[in-house]
Amino acid sequence: SLLEFPSIYRLRRAMFCGESCHFWREPEPRAVMDEAEELTPSVHSQHSVRLAPAAGEEDCGSEEGGARREGGAHQHASRGPFEGPFESFSSTVRRRSLPIVVFSDNACEQLVWYDGSIDGGAVRCPGGLPDVWAKDAVVMSPAYLGFAIEPYEARYLHYRGVGICFSRPFGGKFMQPSIDTILVCHGLSMLFETGGMSFSSLIDVGTGSGFIGKFAATKAPGEGSLSATLVDIDPAAARYCSSEDFGARPSGLHGREVAWRCETGDAAQMLQEESNFD
Repeated sequence: SLLEFPSIYRLRRAMFCGESCHFWREPEPRAVMDEAEELTPSVHSQHSVRLAPAAGEEDCGSEEGGARREGGAHQHASRGPFEGPFESFSSTVRRRSLPIVVFSDNACEQLVWYDGSIDGGAVRCPGGLPDVWAKDAVVMSPAYLGFAIEPYEARYLHYRGVGICFSRPFGGKFMQPSIDTILVCHGLSMLFETGGMSFSSLIDVGTGSGFIGKFAATKAPGEGSLSATLVDIDPAAARYCSSEDFGARPSGLHGREVAWRCETGDAAQMLQEESNFD
């Protein structure tokens, strides 16, 4: 994977503020805290997060709080937008000490809050600044800070209003979501926003976590019902994509019905047998 998400099991009491990212958690000594006190907490609810861009950066949304570094000092500013609300899962889904991993709409920035949770199906994101803030996640993984997460470790992943609670099932071999996953979704969002297109049947080949297929099923324009097929040679992928942690939505854009299929097998053969995919 090109992107390794931070692990809650490898937290250290430290503070790091650099040009490419901002990381803070109970910083010591006091001299470090004095510099950080100028930071303004980000503004978001327990169910959604939206921060606005810093001066001189791409402006895609609102103008809520954040912080940036300029000339070696922290300045009050805003940062790139992150589309909410968070995903709603079945009321039986509950998680504690869950990293909340959010990517900006332009897929460049990654924010992580370590102590999130899912309570009764509702994602809860801690207030205040994130524990990890990578400005150029596409260029360099936050793993260079010494943080990583294994595929079997749970995390909530969110991009442009779509999210999953992911941990790879026991025995699974497919890759965990990576920056490539988010970049493909970013490309799909650009495609869907061009206008004049209609989709009625989609397939995610080598679906793995199913995030790309879920994103496409949520955002694809069109009239009537939408068929969404997720296929992978790894049986663990179908098990995960059929789970409550994946949270397949019964409806997509403008409330259109979505019919889901989770298949295990050779997608090449399926594409030969079924030629109606858009």
